[in-house]
Amino acid sequence: MIPFPVVKLTMEQEFAIRKLIQQADCVPKDELINLLTTLLRQNFVYNNTITNLVKNWNEAELQGITTGSRESAC
Repeated sequence: MIPFPVVKLTMEQEFAIRKLIQQADCVPKDELINLLTTLLRQNFVYNNTITNLVKNWNEAELQGITTGSRESAC
């Protein structure tokens, strides 16, 4: 069974977010736009990778079982 995703942040992660929010006022607008665009692009890459992994999960599992069965027979 696939475990549930962990959606609660650690105390260190919460602290990093608060620190970022406090420092955001000092950053020029064009740098913030660049940062957000980069983060959004990375999020899309992660999303596509996870979707592909889940979509092909069963096929990979079956290939592993088939390969494992052959190895144990030797």
